[in-house]
Amino acid sequence: MWTSRRAALLFGGTSIALGGLAYVQDQFNVVRLSKAAYAVGRISLDYKFSDDDIAEIHLRSSMRLAQTFLDLGSVFIKAGQHISAMNQVLPREWTDPCKVCQDKAPFRPFDEIKEFLGKEFRDPQFLDNNFSEFEPVPIAAASLAQVHRAVLKDGREVAVKVQYPRLQEYLETDCRTIDLMCRAVEFLFPKFKLGWLIREFEANIPAESNFVLEGHNADRTRQVFKDNHDVVVPTIEWPLTCKTVLTMEYVRGTKVTDLGELSRIGISPFRVSRLISETFSYQIFNAGWVHCDPHPGNLMINEKGQLVLLDHGLYRQLDDDFRLEYANLWLNLLLKDKSGVRDSAVRLGVKESLYPLLATMMTSRHWEQAPVAFHQKASASERDALKNIGSAEIAQMTNVLSSVPSQMLLLFKCNDLMRSVQMDLGLPTDYFLVLGSAANRAVQSYAPSSPQTMALRPHIQQLVSWRNRLRLRLSLMGIWVYVRVWQKLVQALESPFYSWLRSFQTWSLSLDRANST
Repeated sequence: MWTSRRAALLFGGTSIALGGLAYVQDQFNVVRLSKAAYAVGRISLDYKFSDDDIAEIHLRSSMRLAQTFLDLGSVFIKAGQHISAMNQVLPREWTDPCKVCQDKAPFRPFDEIKEFLGKEFRDPQFLDNNFSEFEPVPIAAASLAQVHRAVLKDGREVAVKVQYPRLQEYLETDCRTIDLMCRAVEFLFPKFKLGWLIREFEANIPAESNFVLEGHNADRTRQVFKDNHDVVVPTIEWPLTCKTVLTMEYVRGTKVTDLGELSRIGISPFRVSRLISETFSYQIFNAGWVHCDPHPGNLMINEKGQLVLLDHGLYRQLDDDFRLEYANLWLNLLLKDKSGVRDSAVRLGVKESLYPLLATMMTSRHWEQAPVAFHQKASASERDALKNIGSAEIAQMTNVLSSVPSQMLLLFKCNDLMRSVQMDLGLPTDYFLVLGSAANRAVQSYAPSSPQTMALRPHIQQLVSWRNRLRLRLSLMGIWVYVRVWQKLVQALESPFYSWLRSFQTWSLSLDRANST
């Protein structure tokens, strides 16, 4: 419970922290910390003392925090992007306002970028010496960098990703500020466990701000998909790349969720959906090398119908044991096996009492429905329940996130982004369909070394394996039929005949009402 003593300690501690930073840091950093502390204080007071509906407080708080992140820029925008992808923990009233951090990052003036490039490569004439053309207006601006289209002296088009000047100077202070914000929330609301978020953020930001590492990640991903001609990873221009600048092949393409442009170039949303699902399922269950930031801005479709993967700063290597257990967890969800979900959750470190909550976080369905109906459309009561999630439920979810392996945390984000893309494409269950098939193949490939099957005689092993495959295929067939019937129904309802029929029905009803009066 939040007492006046707790509030006094919080604001007293914040004052001391601000004073300490004022002593050792420049004014720029102190102002940034002050803005962040003010936002956290306002939000905390709102939750404590407001009598408004909890959903309204969620929305108001998220909008306030998102604006603060946009004002502060850099790492704070990255924090906003992480919040926008936390659908497994937070209601939409929290995640939706923070989506502005995905595409409204401010960019730096060209003169500032030109000077920065000259300093980084120790060449004041860097642009003139290496490029025949360099567009001054960026084609994209993200949390840590902006991207310019350019043409090399040999005529090849490239994209030059330039880290924001001064970012490295205040990166450490900004990370400490976010750490302080999380600890303040934990202090005010002791049931909230945010240590996992702090650890992940501190581990990921240095990696995402090192463009040499991003280039190596891109090279490795290209090697992973060397035999898959449906996936494209831009090549890196290493002589023009350093820790703060990444120069790569310029690839033209369409945003995967731009249905109008996809229609213009003759590529069906179903193909896009299936290609994305197969690509990321392969990464998770086969390669074990996963792109963990697949939001629509990082995924494009070119005119050949190939999937273009961009922004390779955030990856996670999955070990074999984790991949097997994660595959088992998904299979048990698909097979509607509650005891199997429970056992897999426990082996992943989740308390037995919280396994239904883990199912909810993975499927975005209420925990009483998640294991059995996640592929169906959520009911109005479910949507209301998820909308009005309170602090107690969120606290339980943070407990789950604190207990699972670190490998799983970024997979939560990856799955939520994938599900969001599929929703935009109008195929919300196709990802689960492909994911289930990939998980089944992964489990079967590991079956001979599984302790449970090693104890059985070979013919019994084969029987168990066949039974599991049959159950999964029947379950997936049910989902497949549901998806296809739903698609055909939507197409039918959009046809001219049904439009005319609905108009006739409306006219008949209005005529009946007129006659009755």
